[in-house]
Amino acid sequence: MSPEPESAEPIAPTVLLELALDMARQAGALLREKLGVPREVSFKTGHNDLVTDGDKAAEALITSRIRARFPDHRILAEEGATGADVSPYRWLIDPVDGTTNFAHNVPAFAVSIGVERDDQLQAGVVYNPATDELFAAALGRGATLNGRPIAVTTVGQPESALVGCGAISFRHQGRTIKAGRAFWSITQGCRTTGAAALDLCYVACGRFEIFCAPS
Repeated sequence: MSPEPESAEPIAPTVLLELALDMARQAGALLREKLGVPREVSFKTGHNDLVTDGDKAAEALITSRIRARFPDHRILAEEGATGADVSPYRWLIDPVDGTTNFAHNVPAFAVSIGVERDDQLQAGVVYNPATDELFAAALGRGATLNGRPIAVTTVGQPESALVGCGAISFRHQGRTIKAGRAFWSITQGCRTTGAAALDLCYVACGRFEIFCAPS
């Protein structure tokens, strides 16, 4: 497919979503092949801030696909920003959200891809290749899980709620633990997948009533 030049006409969110879905599936297949086999793991800023060969390979696959289809679009990826500075479109990529899980073969990690035009999100996908769950949304089109519409919970009482909490980090462990204790006292409990993108999708489909991640 030949590259599509930048145009004054906006690109339909569904067109952007179609590309994001295809890239997420391809990157997910690449990551799935690496589960259970030796892989390269390095450290970015500390012993619990990992990057793997899977992160790098998935990001390279996604960015190359974007450049081939939309060469003028900007890209903000985990390993750096690329592309032109003048395009109204910007792709936001986390090739492996939950890298520590992925490095330890825990099946809770995701390929996360979003795209915005003039700072307004147009489409986004979150794909867990280990469970083959694909969350997707496009502007004005609602959200889906594996093609079926999803909606947030109808639970209205804290005592019936399940809370998703961000993974405890060294920088924010005090605030995370404090928030967790507060929620534990008034809800049915707190859970973390270790991948914030999945936690947020679990809110979107009604598995969690709340997500809390101190920053």
